[in-house]
Amino acid sequence: MPQMAVPRAPLPDASTGSVVMRWMLVTDRLSLGVANPQVMAAVAMAMHDALNAVQLRYRRWQAPAADEPPATGASPDVALSMAAFRVLASVSPIQQLRAEAEPLLLEVLRAAEPRGRQAGEVLGSAIGAAMAVRLADPPRIAPLPEGTGPGQWRPTPPFFRNGMIADIPPILFERRDGVRGAGPPALDSPRYLADLGEVRQWGALDSASRSAAQSEAAEFWAGQSGHRGFLHLALRLLREHAGAEGAWTEARVVSVLTTALADASNLAWEEKRAHAFWRPITAIQTGSPGMAADPTWQPFIFTPPHPDYPSGHAADCAAGAAVLQALLGTRVHEVVYVAMEPVSQPSRRFPSFEAAASECADSRVWAGAHFRFSNEEGQRIGRAVAARALERVQAQDNKAR
Repeated sequence: MPQMAVPRAPLPDASTGSVVMRWMLVTDRLSLGVANPQVMAAVAMAMHDALNAVQLRYRRWQAPAADEPPATGASPDVALSMAAFRVLASVSPIQQLRAEAEPLLLEVLRAAEPRGRQAGEVLGSAIGAAMAVRLADPPRIAPLPEGTGPGQWRPTPPFFRNGMIADIPPILFERRDGVRGAGPPALDSPRYLADLGEVRQWGALDSASRSAAQSEAAEFWAGQSGHRGFLHLALRLLREHAGAEGAWTEARVVSVLTTALADASNLAWEEKRAHAFWRPITAIQTGSPGMAADPTWQPFIFTPPHPDYPSGHAADCAAGAAVLQALLGTRVHEVVYVAMEPVSQPSRRFPSFEAAASECADSRVWAGAHFRFSNEEGQRIGRAVAARALERVQAQDNKAR
Protein backbone atom coordinates (compact mmCIF):
# COMPACT_ATOMS: atom_id res chain seq x y z
CA MET A 1 0.00 0.00 0.00
CA PRO A 2 1.28 3.52 -0.71
CA GLN A 3 2.48 5.52 2.27
CA MET A 4 0.94 8.82 3.32
CA ALA A 5 2.77 12.10 2.96
CA VAL A 6 4.11 13.77 6.09
CA PRO A 7 5.38 17.30 6.81
CA ARG A 8 8.53 18.11 4.90
CA ALA A 9 11.78 17.02 6.58
CA PRO A 10 14.79 19.35 6.37
CA LEU A 11 17.58 18.74 3.87
CA PRO A 12 21.09 18.32 5.32
CA ASP A 13 22.92 21.56 6.10
CA ALA A 14 26.06 21.85 3.96
CA SER A 15 27.80 24.12 6.49
CA THR A 16 27.89 21.55 9.29
CA GLY A 17 28.48 17.84 9.72
CA SER A 18 31.42 15.62 8.90
CA VAL A 19 33.89 16.42 6.16
CA VAL A 20 32.74 13.45 4.06
CA MET A 21 29.11 14.55 4.20
CA ARG A 22 29.95 18.15 3.42
CA TRP A 23 31.93 17.17 0.32
CA MET A 24 29.01 15.11 -0.96
CA LEU A 25 26.70 18.09 -0.49
CA VAL A 26 29.19 20.32 -2.33
CA THR A 27 29.18 17.79 -5.15
CA ASP A 28 25.39 17.86 -5.20
CA ARG A 29 25.35 21.68 -5.37
CA LEU A 30 27.97 21.80 -8.11
CA SER A 31 25.65 19.68 -10.25
CA LEU A 32 23.26 22.67 -10.20
CA GLY A 33 20.46 20.51 -8.89
CA VAL A 34 20.71 17.91 -11.67
CA ALA A 35 22.36 14.73 -10.45
CA ASN A 36 25.45 13.62 -12.33
CA PRO A 37 25.74 10.04 -11.10
CA GLN A 38 29.25 9.52 -12.51
CA VAL A 39 30.68 12.58 -10.77
CA MET A 40 28.97 11.74 -7.48
CA ALA A 41 30.40 8.23 -7.60
CA ALA A 42 33.90 9.39 -8.53
CA VAL A 43 34.04 11.90 -5.66
CA ALA A 44 32.77 9.33 -3.15
CA MET A 45 35.16 6.63 -4.36
CA ALA A 46 38.11 9.03 -4.26
CA MET A 47 37.36 9.98 -0.64
CA HIS A 48 36.97 6.32 0.29
CA ASP A 49 40.29 5.40 -1.31
CA ALA A 50 42.12 8.36 0.25
CA LEU A 51 40.96 7.39 3.74
CA ASN A 52 41.89 3.77 3.21
CA ALA A 53 45.30 4.79 1.94
CA VAL A 54 45.88 6.59 5.24
CA GLN A 55 44.62 3.59 7.22
CA LEU A 56 43.32 0.47 5.51
CA ARG A 57 39.95 -0.56 6.90
CA TYR A 58 38.03 -1.40 3.73
CA ARG A 59 39.13 -2.60 0.34
CA ARG A 60 39.80 0.27 -2.06
CA TRP A 61 37.90 0.87 -5.28
CA GLN A 62 41.11 1.29 -7.27
CA ALA A 63 44.40 -0.42 -6.52
CA PRO A 64 47.17 1.98 -5.44
CA ALA A 65 49.29 3.25 -8.30
CA ALA A 66 52.93 2.20 -8.31
CA ASP A 67 53.98 5.78 -7.65
CA GLU A 68 51.29 6.62 -5.07
CA PRO A 69 52.80 8.94 -2.43
CA PRO A 70 53.39 7.54 1.07
CA ALA A 71 50.57 7.95 3.57
CA THR A 72 52.77 8.26 6.64
CA GLY A 73 51.48 11.04 8.89
CA ALA A 74 48.83 12.20 6.41
CA SER A 75 45.76 13.94 7.82
CA PRO A 76 42.68 11.85 6.88
CA ASP A 77 40.50 14.96 6.46
CA VAL A 78 43.06 16.65 4.22
CA ALA A 79 43.62 13.52 2.14
CA LEU A 80 39.92 12.92 1.47
CA SER A 81 39.32 16.63 0.83
CA MET A 82 42.12 16.92 -1.71
CA ALA A 83 40.89 13.75 -3.41
CA ALA A 84 37.35 15.13 -3.67
CA PHE A 85 38.57 18.53 -4.86
CA ARG A 86 40.76 17.05 -7.61
CA VAL A 87 37.82 15.09 -9.00
CA LEU A 88 35.54 18.12 -8.93
CA ALA A 89 38.23 20.34 -10.44
CA SER A 90 38.42 18.01 -13.43
CA VAL A 91 34.80 18.66 -14.41
CA SER A 92 33.61 21.90 -12.78
CA PRO A 93 34.04 25.52 -13.96
CA ILE A 94 36.55 27.55 -11.97
CA GLN A 95 33.99 30.07 -10.73
CA GLN A 96 31.77 27.31 -9.32
CA LEU A 97 34.74 25.67 -7.62
CA ARG A 98 35.68 28.97 -5.99
CA ALA A 99 32.15 29.50 -4.74
CA GLU A 100 31.34 25.97 -3.56
CA ALA A 101 34.46 23.83 -3.13
CA GLU A 102 37.36 26.13 -2.24
CA PRO A 103 35.87 27.40 1.05
CA LEU A 104 35.53 23.87 2.42
CA LEU A 105 38.98 22.85 1.22
CA LEU A 106 40.60 25.92 2.82
CA GLU A 107 38.74 25.30 6.06
CA VAL A 108 40.07 21.73 6.23
CA LEU A 109 43.63 22.80 5.37
CA ARG A 110 43.69 25.51 8.03
CA ALA A 111 42.53 23.07 10.70
CA ALA A 112 45.29 20.52 10.02
CA GLU A 113 48.76 20.54 11.57
CA PRO A 114 51.51 21.31 8.98
CA ARG A 115 53.04 17.85 8.60
CA GLY A 116 49.73 16.06 8.28
CA ARG A 117 48.47 18.76 5.93
CA GLN A 118 51.40 18.43 3.54
CA ALA A 119 51.32 14.63 3.42
CA GLY A 120 47.52 14.62 3.06
CA GLU A 121 47.60 17.14 0.22
CA VAL A 122 50.09 15.13 -1.80
CA LEU A 123 48.40 11.78 -1.17
CA GLY A 124 44.82 12.98 -1.72
CA SER A 125 45.73 14.93 -4.84
CA ALA A 126 47.30 11.84 -6.42
CA ILE A 127 44.35 9.61 -5.58
CA GLY A 128 41.83 12.20 -6.79
CA ALA A 129 43.70 12.67 -10.05
CA ALA A 130 43.73 8.91 -10.65
CA MET A 131 39.99 8.68 -10.00
CA ALA A 132 39.26 11.69 -12.25
CA VAL A 133 40.57 9.71 -15.23
CA ARG A 134 37.15 8.01 -15.22
CA LEU A 135 35.59 11.33 -16.18
CA ALA A 136 38.18 12.43 -18.72
CA ASP A 137 36.56 11.24 -21.94
CA PRO A 138 33.16 12.73 -22.79
CA PRO A 139 30.67 9.98 -23.62
CA ARG A 140 29.35 9.46 -27.12
CA ILE A 141 25.73 10.58 -27.37
CA ALA A 142 23.47 8.68 -29.76
CA PRO A 143 19.73 8.55 -30.49
CA LEU A 144 17.66 5.71 -29.10
CA PRO A 145 16.32 3.22 -31.69
CA GLU A 146 12.91 4.13 -33.08
CA GLY A 147 10.38 2.05 -34.98
CA THR A 148 6.79 2.08 -36.16
CA GLY A 149 5.88 -1.59 -35.76
CA PRO A 150 4.07 -3.30 -32.89
CA GLY A 151 6.13 -3.17 -29.70
CA GLN A 152 8.72 -0.76 -31.12
CA TRP A 153 9.40 2.46 -29.27
CA ARG A 154 8.77 5.81 -30.88
CA PRO A 155 8.64 9.37 -29.44
CA THR A 156 5.45 9.98 -27.48
CA PRO A 157 3.28 12.98 -26.67
CA PRO A 158 3.62 15.62 -25.43
CA PHE A 159 7.39 15.86 -26.04
CA PHE A 160 7.67 13.90 -29.32
CA ARG A 161 11.44 13.74 -29.07
CA ASN A 162 14.23 11.21 -28.71
CA GLY A 163 15.79 11.31 -25.26
CA MET A 164 19.20 10.12 -26.58
CA ILE A 165 21.63 7.85 -24.73
CA ALA A 166 25.22 8.30 -23.55
CA ASP A 167 27.76 5.48 -23.83
CA ILE A 168 29.30 5.53 -20.35
CA PRO A 169 31.57 2.69 -19.21
CA PRO A 170 30.14 0.99 -16.10
CA ILE A 171 32.10 0.99 -12.85
CA LEU A 172 31.25 -2.46 -11.52
CA PHE A 173 30.85 -4.45 -14.74
CA GLU A 174 33.12 -5.04 -17.71
CA ARG A 175 30.34 -4.29 -20.19
CA ARG A 176 27.14 -2.27 -20.27
CA ASP A 177 25.14 -5.42 -20.98
CA GLY A 178 26.39 -7.02 -17.76
CA VAL A 179 22.88 -7.49 -16.32
CA ARG A 180 20.91 -8.06 -19.51
CA GLY A 181 17.60 -9.84 -19.00
CA ALA A 182 15.34 -11.85 -21.26
CA GLY A 183 13.39 -8.87 -22.57
CA PRO A 184 9.71 -7.90 -22.35
CA PRO A 185 7.02 -10.56 -22.81
CA ALA A 186 5.57 -11.31 -26.24
CA LEU A 187 2.71 -9.03 -27.27
CA ASP A 188 0.27 -11.94 -27.42
CA SER A 189 1.30 -13.43 -24.06
CA PRO A 190 -1.03 -13.48 -21.03
CA ARG A 191 1.50 -11.50 -18.99
CA TYR A 192 1.71 -8.69 -21.51
CA LEU A 193 -2.06 -8.46 -21.88
CA ALA A 194 -2.58 -8.46 -18.11
CA ASP A 195 -0.04 -5.68 -17.56
CA LEU A 196 -1.38 -3.67 -20.49
CA GLY A 197 -4.87 -3.88 -19.03
CA GLU A 198 -3.56 -2.85 -15.61
CA VAL A 199 -1.77 0.29 -16.77
CA ARG A 200 -4.67 1.22 -19.04
CA GLN A 201 -7.05 1.08 -16.07
CA TRP A 202 -4.92 2.40 -13.21
CA GLY A 203 -2.65 4.78 -15.09
CA ALA A 204 -5.24 6.72 -17.09
CA LEU A 205 -5.55 10.45 -16.62
CA ASP A 206 -9.21 10.06 -15.59
CA SER A 207 -8.90 6.66 -13.85
CA ALA A 208 -11.69 5.86 -11.40
CA SER A 209 -9.65 2.95 -9.98
CA ARG A 210 -6.55 4.86 -8.85
CA SER A 211 -6.89 6.06 -5.24
CA ALA A 212 -6.00 9.53 -4.02
CA ALA A 213 -2.98 8.05 -2.21
CA GLN A 214 -1.79 6.33 -5.38
CA SER A 215 -2.18 9.54 -7.35
CA GLU A 216 -0.18 11.36 -4.70
CA ALA A 217 2.58 8.74 -4.92
CA ALA A 218 2.65 8.92 -8.72
CA GLU A 219 3.04 12.69 -8.65
CA PHE A 220 5.72 12.52 -5.94
CA TRP A 221 8.01 9.98 -7.62
CA ALA A 222 7.58 11.31 -11.15
CA GLY A 223 9.73 14.34 -10.37
CA GLN A 224 12.36 12.63 -8.22
CA SER A 225 16.00 11.97 -9.01
CA GLY A 226 16.77 8.74 -7.19
CA HIS A 227 20.47 9.60 -7.21
CA ARG A 228 20.02 12.80 -5.27
CA GLY A 229 17.15 11.52 -3.13
CA PHE A 230 18.94 8.43 -1.86
CA LEU A 231 22.19 10.36 -1.34
CA HIS A 232 20.41 12.92 0.85
CA LEU A 233 18.59 10.13 2.65
CA ALA A 234 21.91 8.41 3.38
CA LEU A 235 23.50 11.62 4.65
CA ARG A 236 20.63 12.27 7.05
CA LEU A 237 20.75 8.71 8.34
CA LEU A 238 24.50 8.83 8.82
CA ARG A 239 24.09 11.94 10.95
CA GLU A 240 21.43 10.24 13.04
CA HIS A 241 23.15 6.86 13.28
CA ALA A 242 26.89 7.48 13.36
CA GLY A 243 29.06 4.47 12.57
CA ALA A 244 31.83 3.23 14.84
CA GLU A 245 34.54 4.07 12.30
CA GLY A 246 33.50 7.64 11.59
CA ALA A 247 34.66 8.97 8.23
CA TRP A 248 35.63 5.49 7.03
CA THR A 249 32.06 4.24 7.54
CA GLU A 250 30.59 7.35 5.93
CA ALA A 251 32.87 7.15 2.89
CA ARG A 252 32.13 3.48 2.46
CA VAL A 253 28.36 4.04 2.60
CA VAL A 254 28.28 6.97 0.17
CA SER A 255 30.75 5.36 -2.24
CA VAL A 256 28.85 2.06 -2.40
CA LEU A 257 25.56 3.93 -2.75
CA THR A 258 26.61 6.37 -5.46
CA THR A 259 28.47 3.69 -7.40
CA ALA A 260 25.44 1.39 -7.34
CA LEU A 261 23.14 4.23 -8.39
CA ALA A 262 25.45 5.25 -11.24
CA ASP A 263 25.66 1.74 -12.65
CA ALA A 264 21.98 0.92 -12.10
CA SER A 265 21.00 3.92 -14.18
CA ASN A 266 23.66 3.28 -16.79
CA LEU A 267 22.85 -0.40 -17.27
CA ALA A 268 19.10 0.17 -17.21
CA TRP A 269 19.46 2.67 -20.05
CA GLU A 270 21.53 0.19 -22.01
CA GLU A 271 18.64 -2.25 -21.68
CA LYS A 272 16.25 0.44 -22.90
CA ARG A 273 18.38 0.81 -26.01
CA ALA A 274 18.68 -2.94 -26.55
CA HIS A 275 14.95 -3.68 -26.30
CA ALA A 276 13.52 -0.31 -27.47
CA PHE A 277 10.07 -1.33 -26.25
CA TRP A 278 7.06 0.90 -26.70
CA ARG A 279 5.40 2.86 -23.93
CA PRO A 280 1.86 2.15 -22.69
CA ILE A 281 0.55 5.31 -24.33
CA THR A 282 1.64 4.03 -27.75
CA ALA A 283 0.29 0.53 -27.19
CA ILE A 284 -3.07 1.83 -26.00
CA GLN A 285 -3.58 4.68 -28.46
CA THR A 286 -2.51 2.72 -31.56
CA GLY A 287 -3.86 -0.67 -30.50
CA SER A 288 -2.08 -3.84 -29.44
CA PRO A 289 -2.66 -7.54 -30.13
CA GLY A 290 -5.72 -8.50 -28.10
CA MET A 291 -6.69 -4.89 -27.31
CA ALA A 292 -8.43 -2.39 -29.57
CA ALA A 293 -6.99 1.07 -30.08
CA ASP A 294 -8.12 3.88 -27.79
CA PRO A 295 -6.71 7.07 -29.34
CA THR A 296 -8.23 9.25 -26.58
CA TRP A 297 -6.37 7.54 -23.71
CA GLN A 298 -3.96 9.77 -21.80
CA PRO A 299 -1.62 8.86 -18.92
CA PHE A 300 -1.90 10.50 -15.51
CA ILE A 301 1.71 11.79 -15.76
CA PHE A 302 3.42 12.80 -19.00
CA THR A 303 5.49 9.97 -20.50
CA PRO A 304 9.30 10.52 -20.57
CA PRO A 305 10.99 10.60 -24.01
CA HIS A 306 12.72 7.20 -23.93
CA PRO A 307 11.74 3.50 -24.15
CA ASP A 308 9.70 1.65 -21.56
CA TYR A 309 11.72 -1.45 -20.70
CA PRO A 310 13.08 -1.44 -18.03
CA SER A 311 11.92 1.28 -15.64
CA GLY A 312 14.78 3.58 -14.67
CA HIS A 313 12.89 4.76 -11.59
CA ALA A 314 12.51 1.19 -10.39
CA ALA A 315 16.19 0.41 -11.02
CA ASP A 316 17.42 3.50 -9.17
CA CYS A 317 15.14 3.01 -6.17
CA ALA A 318 15.85 -0.71 -5.89
CA ALA A 319 19.61 -0.12 -5.98
CA GLY A 320 19.49 2.66 -3.40
CA ALA A 321 17.20 0.73 -1.08
CA ALA A 322 19.27 -2.46 -1.26
CA VAL A 323 22.51 -0.64 -0.42
CA LEU A 324 21.06 1.31 2.49
CA GLN A 325 19.31 -1.76 3.86
CA ALA A 326 22.57 -3.71 3.80
CA LEU A 327 24.70 -0.96 5.36
CA LEU A 328 22.26 0.89 7.64
CA GLY A 329 19.21 -1.34 7.93
CA THR A 330 19.93 -2.64 11.42
CA ARG A 331 19.98 0.93 12.75
CA VAL A 332 17.00 2.37 10.86
CA HIS A 333 13.38 1.61 11.73
CA GLU A 334 11.68 4.35 9.71
CA VAL A 335 12.59 5.88 6.36
CA VAL A 336 11.68 9.49 5.52
CA TYR A 337 12.27 10.27 1.86
CA VAL A 338 12.49 14.00 1.15
CA ALA A 339 11.52 15.43 -2.23
CA MET A 340 14.39 16.82 -4.29
CA GLU A 341 12.25 18.30 -7.05
CA PRO A 342 9.88 20.07 -6.67
CA VAL A 343 11.08 21.12 -3.24
CA SER A 344 7.59 22.21 -2.14
CA GLN A 345 6.38 18.60 -1.97
CA PRO A 346 6.00 16.97 1.44
CA SER A 347 8.23 14.14 2.57
CA ARG A 348 7.05 10.52 2.48
CA ARG A 349 7.44 8.11 5.38
CA PHE A 350 7.99 4.35 4.99
CA PRO A 351 8.50 1.45 7.39
CA SER A 352 11.52 0.21 5.42
CA PHE A 353 13.83 0.94 2.50
CA GLU A 354 12.14 -1.85 0.52
CA ALA A 355 8.73 -0.23 1.06
CA ALA A 356 10.05 3.02 -0.42
CA ALA A 357 11.51 1.18 -3.42
CA SER A 358 8.27 -0.74 -3.98
CA GLU A 359 6.15 2.40 -3.99
CA CYS A 360 8.63 4.08 -6.33
CA ALA A 361 8.20 1.20 -8.81
CA ASP A 362 4.42 0.88 -8.39
CA SER A 363 3.99 4.60 -8.91
CA ARG A 364 5.11 4.29 -12.52
CA VAL A 365 2.09 2.08 -13.28
CA TRP A 366 -0.22 4.53 -11.48
CA ALA A 367 1.37 7.31 -13.54
CA GLY A 368 0.58 5.45 -16.78
CA ALA A 369 4.27 5.54 -17.70
CA HIS A 370 5.36 1.88 -17.41
CA PHE A 371 4.14 -1.67 -17.64
CA ARG A 372 4.52 -3.66 -14.41
CA PHE A 373 6.93 -6.11 -16.05
CA SER A 374 9.20 -3.15 -16.82
CA ASN A 375 9.15 -2.14 -13.17
CA GLU A 376 10.05 -5.67 -12.11
CA GLU A 377 12.96 -5.77 -14.55
CA GLY A 378 14.20 -2.42 -13.25
CA GLN A 379 14.06 -3.75 -9.70
CA ARG A 380 16.01 -6.85 -10.73
CA ILE A 381 18.73 -4.73 -12.30
CA GLY A 382 18.95 -2.38 -9.31
CA ARG A 383 19.31 -5.24 -6.84
CA ALA A 384 21.90 -7.04 -8.96
CA VAL A 385 24.01 -3.88 -9.24
CA ALA A 386 23.70 -3.18 -5.51
CA ALA A 387 24.90 -6.69 -4.67
CA ARG A 388 27.96 -6.20 -6.89
CA ALA A 389 28.73 -2.82 -5.29
CA LEU A 390 28.45 -4.22 -1.77
CA GLU A 391 30.97 -6.95 -2.60
CA ARG A 392 33.63 -4.49 -3.70
CA VAL A 393 34.65 -2.74 -0.48
CA GLN A 394 34.58 -5.34 2.25
CA ALA A 395 36.48 -4.88 5.51
CA GLN A 396 40.21 -5.58 5.29
CA ASP A 397 42.90 -6.56 7.75
CA ASN A 398 44.65 -3.34 8.74
CA LYS A 399 48.01 -5.08 8.41
CA ALA A 400 47.36 -6.04 4.81
CA ARG A 401 48.39 -2.70 3.34
